[in-house]
Amino acid sequence: RADSPRAYVIDAPLLLEAGLDGRIATLTVKFVSEQISVTCDAKGEVIDGDPEHIVQMIDIWTFSRNLRSRDPNWTLVETRSQN
Repeated sequence: RADSPRAYVIDAPLLLEAGLDGRIATLTVKFVSEQISVTCDAKGEVIDGDPEHIVQMIDIWTFSRNLRSRDPNWTLVETRSQN
């Protein structure tokens, strides 16, 4: 079974880029967090990762939204990691 990463510190998001193409707005945001990530088998034994080792993760997320839409929600359109 795969355990989800556990985030211990999440820094304030940083806006990297904002764009407008017609009525479609895009925002690219950088998230920096410190996480512990492990994978355990069915017995709970660690098979990957280190439950005592905190790793800094850098993720870049891009969101878009049609500015003329009545829906106020942004859509996640891309994710990538710098690790």
